[in-house]
Amino acid sequence: MAQDKHYDVIIIGTGAGGGTLVHTLASTGKSILILERGDYVPREKANWDSRAVNVEAKYQTKEEWRDKDGKPLHPHTNYYVGGNTKFYGAALFRLRKTEPQLKRPFRARLYPFSPIWTLFCATICIASVAYYNRLITVLFLGLVLAGYVVLRLTLRKNA
Repeated sequence: MAQDKHYDVIIIGTGAGGGTLVHTLASTGKSILILERGDYVPREKANWDSRAVNVEAKYQTKEEWRDKDGKPLHPHTNYYVGGNTKFYGAALFRLRKTEPQLKRPFRARLYPFSPIWTLFCATICIASVAYYNRLITVLFLGLVLAGYVVLRLTLRKNA
């Protein structure tokens, strides 16, 4: 890479944030440099095996980080194109009007109870944070209120 090359935008990582930004800027004609630490996830059967991905940590980095006291810790991160989003994106909400009728390569165990259980546990976690930390609760409620205001303004504009 030439040292004198100029870029209008430099994006570090292609996870949820970087990938969305690249998609948004792609049609602007700007000169964009994307920096990614890893390679593409290999196409193999283990990709669909939750045990291999989550329990055995097949795709996680093997490097060791240090905490503030110098003790070793494992970062539980994935250095692949798409970042951690590539592995944890399945847990993100899908904001669609309808579910696409796609052929599924596998069936989730205990569906639809497993996502309901996950949302229930997340609600308990949020409630416990709200109970034990008032500042975070106030900030969270402020963000929810701001999001609601933006939603209402957007709905009026699109109506």
